[in-house]
Amino acid sequence: MKKLTLRAALAAGLLMLGASPQVAADNCCGDFEIGAHALLFQPSTCRFDFAERINILVTQEPGATIPSTATVGTIDPNLHWGLRVWGDYIQDCMYLGVGYQWFQGNDSGSLGSGAGSGGVILRDNLTVLRSTSGKLHWRYQYVDVRIGGIQSSCNGEMYGFINGRWIDLEHKRFATGTLTESIGGGTTTITQNAREKAQFQGGALGLGVGGRRNLLCNFGITGELNIFGVIGKRQTTASFENLQVVTGGTTPGTTDTFFVPGYKSVTSVTPELDVRIGLDYTWRCNCWAIIGEVGYELDYFWNVFDFPNEVNPGLTGGFSGTAWRNNCDDVGFSGLFFGLHTLF
Repeated sequence: MKKLTLRAALAAGLLMLGASPQVAADNCCGDFEIGAHALLFQPSTCRFDFAERINILVTQEPGATIPSTATVGTIDPNLHWGLRVWGDYIQDCMYLGVGYQWFQGNDSGSLGSGAGSGGVILRDNLTVLRSTSGKLHWRYQYVDVRIGGIQSSCNGEMYGFINGRWIDLEHKRFATGTLTESIGGGTTTITQNAREKAQFQGGALGLGVGGRRNLLCNFGITGELNIFGVIGKRQTTASFENLQVVTGGTTPGTTDTFFVPGYKSVTSVTPELDVRIGLDYTWRCNCWAIIGEVGYELDYFWNVFDFPNEVNPGLTGGFSGTAWRNNCDDVGFSGLFFGLHTLF
């Protein structure tokens, strides 16, 4: 939160200086603006602990815990590409704009049992496996409409607006593990799968301010701050599967335990903060301008996901997992943006 507060304060400081709007007009000369940004974002605040390697087998008793010496299989989301496009109509220092942003990514990891007498526990399941893998999938997209006004001067531009967004957030997690053993003259193969999907869809209404401060040789420093109130549905599904297949021996067969914690759909009201800071360069010819821009952006949501955060009673009976299973309610997206927009 300290870093978040510092970034927001820095953006606000730039705006107070008269800091480019997406809708930048040279004395309201241009009537139209179109632009596109490439995004290189990283989801933050939400790592995925999909499994844990133990050196000593967990005692199968209620209340047993995983040893503190265990190694956790963790996926921290990496940087992924996205795209933002927009268009604005400008008239008499007022403007109306629409835009679309899309970002998604996939991350994966694996964890083996290693040396020694231990193994790997998948999520909340008690069976000790030999190898596991985990996957993460992210999607963040929105459509927005903004209406506002621009004030230009010799030093740059300032602008303010009302912004409405339709937001779609999705976070899927998958973990799987296997164990093959020779028991009683046959071969036993155990496969465990854990699937979780959290989605948030809703609308947002907010206020924004921004601006551009001219520097030397057509360069400028830019900033924008958006604050939203968001209302929508938090929706969650989860399932856990334990499949055991015995081949050969005296008792071949298949057993399958499938646990579904249930479906949750909860209406949520939450804030969103979107901060942008950047530099640009403008090439002008009469009333036509081409602007290149690069900067940093942070978009943060509070309490938009609702992953289950309890031990899985369908598979473990509450024996293990409470020491390392992670939750994921808040989520942020941060990274670089760069691109071009033109006024004509």
